[in-house]
Amino acid sequence: MSIYLAWIVWLLPTTNLKAGTDNLALKVSLLLFPLLFFAPGKLKLPPVRRVLQFFILGCMLCSLILLSIAAFTYFSEGTNHFTYTHLTAPLTLHPAFISLYLVFCILTLLLPFLERKKDHLFDKAAYSIFLLIFFILMIFLLSARQEMIALLMLFPASLLYYFYRRKRMMTGIAITAALIVSLVMVLLLVPEARMRLEKMQSQMEEPYSNEAPNSITMRKVIWESAGEIISAHPWGVGSGDVNDALKEKYVAKNLLRPLNENLNAHNQYLQTTIATGIPGLILFIVAMLSALWAAVLKPDYGYLLFLILFLFCIITESMLESEAGVIFFSFFNSLLAVEALSGKRSATGSPSVS
Repeated sequence: MSIYLAWIVWLLPTTNLKAGTDNLALKVSLLLFPLLFFAPGKLKLPPVRRVLQFFILGCMLCSLILLSIAAFTYFSEGTNHFTYTHLTAPLTLHPAFISLYLVFCILTLLLPFLERKKDHLFDKAAYSIFLLIFFILMIFLLSARQEMIALLMLFPASLLYYFYRRKRMMTGIAITAALIVSLVMVLLLVPEARMRLEKMQSQMEEPYSNEAPNSITMRKVIWESAGEIISAHPWGVGSGDVNDALKEKYVAKNLLRPLNENLNAHNQYLQTTIATGIPGLILFIVAMLSALWAAVLKPDYGYLLFLILFLFCIITESMLESEAGVIFFSFFNSLLAVEALSGKRSATGSPSVS
């Protein structure tokens, strides 16, 4: 909520007021959900367990629909739409957002196993195991790099922490290593996912070219442009002038692809800093660190994993610049924060709000 107030304040230096007010309208859930969930009185919040169940089932249904459309396209036209942007084209949504949702589903389903609880989110462990396998396969089909890396990091790290807490490190290392090998083997079965990860290193060393741009070389020049804007405007350009400032840089540096596609900073930290300057970035980081600290102190591992996942994924995407990202974050951040700050523990291993 504090960063939303910063965006309001940084309307003052904005010259493009329409873009600034549109930006505030887009992000209004960052204000409304905390006010709604933390409001004093007798407001009855939905049970967190039920919300998570419906969210996971919704993600499963969405995935099945996308796979069904891809299968229909394959058998009717002979074209493969089972991976990356082809798979998510019916939703007109970037694979990174759906992958973010699915990694969150995986971590949520995994938590009862890590906390050795018999009361799983869908009662029987077999259902959770089936969903875990399905979502992992779906993430590799979506082939969003940052989210695949998040999965390959957080899943084994959570398992290793589980064994560390129980003083069974050698067993934990062996099982975690086996899990990593299994995940990598599954990844290698998906050509698109394997190709996108294999090309990362070579593309990082390539210079940007208007003739053959790719997502990594474009991000490099976009981040360089963002850094130059921040250096010139350490107090921010204003909430509504971010895209205009980036466009000016794209024109000056002849970056045709970012210019034609009106690309944002593709990094929420940079995007926020361009708008609100170093003070806004500090405020954003302090707010996130405060949430992390609250999750650690409770402890609430579900909320902690959610925050780590989101903060990692916004390194390569400006997640708060689209409805798909800002509503997901504002809703679950508010819901899980209320849960973390309550005293009662739920069946999923976290404090309960019902």
